[in-house]
Amino acid sequence: MISKILTTGLFVAALSFSTSAFAADAVKVQEGASGKMMASMCAGCHGVGGKSAGDAPDLAGLAAKEVFEALKDFKGAKQDKKNTIMARIAKGYSEADMHAVAKEIATWK
Repeated sequence: MISKILTTGLFVAALSFSTSAFAADAVKVQEGASGKMMASMCAGCHGVGGKSAGDAPDLAGLAAKEVFEALKDFKGAKQDKKNTIMARIAKGYSEADMHAVAKEIATWK
């Protein structure tokens, strides 16, 4: 009887541990997908892979820190950037969103 209780207890403990580990992995995947998804929207103006064919600056080759700082400046609506489309876009980003986008864009070469 005691061995059956211990076996059941160990099974339940192992199941809960594996479920929480799976959930943590799912969150990591979702965060990565979120950065990719948000950054993919940049291609409309900045070109596929951040290589602009128009007036928007290239994003390819920028470091994550540069992208994050630029997004932060746009979000803060400094006077010289206040009336740009980027200020309106960045306004909706959380700090985590800006880090995720910057991390993704930094992979564009």
